[in-house]
Amino acid sequence: RDDLTDYFLLLEKNARKNNGSNGSGMKSQQKTLLNKLFKIAESDFVGHSFPNFPPIQKQKKQVRHLLREEWDTLLRGVFELGEGKESVCFTPKDYSSLPFTNRSKENVRNWVDLWDALNLEWFFFLRSEDMYRLKSEWFSETKDGWFCDLETTKRDRPRHRTTHYRKDANKFMKRLSQRKPKGYLIFPHLNRPENNPSESNVLENLNYLLKVVMGKYLPDFPRSECKWTMIRHTAFRLTLEDDPSLGVQPKINSFAENGRTSVNMLRDTYLKFIELERTAIDSREKIEPQRQIRWGGKYKSRKDVEKISD
Repeated sequence: RDDLTDYFLLLEKNARKNNGSNGSGMKSQQKTLLNKLFKIAESDFVGHSFPNFPPIQKQKKQVRHLLREEWDTLLRGVFELGEGKESVCFTPKDYSSLPFTNRSKENVRNWVDLWDALNLEWFFFLRSEDMYRLKSEWFSETKDGWFCDLETTKRDRPRHRTTHYRKDANKFMKRLSQRKPKGYLIFPHLNRPENNPSESNVLENLNYLLKVVMGKYLPDFPRSECKWTMIRHTAFRLTLEDDPSLGVQPKINSFAENGRTSVNMLRDTYLKFIELERTAIDSREKIEPQRQIRWGGKYKSRKDVEKISD
């Protein structure tokens, strides 16, 4: 076991030198490989007790998300690229008449679709796999707001009902249901292969357009982080910032269930880092700045420094 401990320490040392991580990913990969080798070796060493592995501490990193001003900039950029047509698109005829071409993904109708996808993600905390399956018929309006009955890919599982936490979802959903009253909601022109809707290129289009608009309006945002999962992270993170009560019992249980995630995921991925940032902000407001003590010894003023330099 000492050999395994030394080996894991070496992996961690190399990882910290190369990328600043604790090497937990590489340790897990090597543990899997070594366990397979140990299993092969069992027949040659009957009765031998192979050593157990040192514990692997998972390193939690803050996921990349958009700040509020970045989110606003993203929506404004998509609206502008769509020439503002989303604001005057109220019927299926209006939608089908939007400028469109198969020769380029960057056309007005696709930008309106991206607008719809971003807002659906924002209000309903959807997973990437939901985007190519969403249908207008899954949504219904009640006196308490809009609900989405997400159909699952496995028949033995019940539908999952999710709802929004923001009032402005009502205005968006009414407009969306007017222009797309039935059928698929995101890039409805794309063919969904039977029993395999993931091959419809919906996510491919979303990720492509997201990278384009981020590159134009948020050029400093890392391009490698411009993925659709980042929008889901943004929806969770900013909602928890806007309503901190959703991060404590008993509301956190309902919030996690509504977003098809776990309480632990919310705590480890968002709440932990929100609390760290809030603590630092509160401390900066309370701790008064100290009087600088640089001057008064050998150097009583800047003139003394300049005199010695001369």
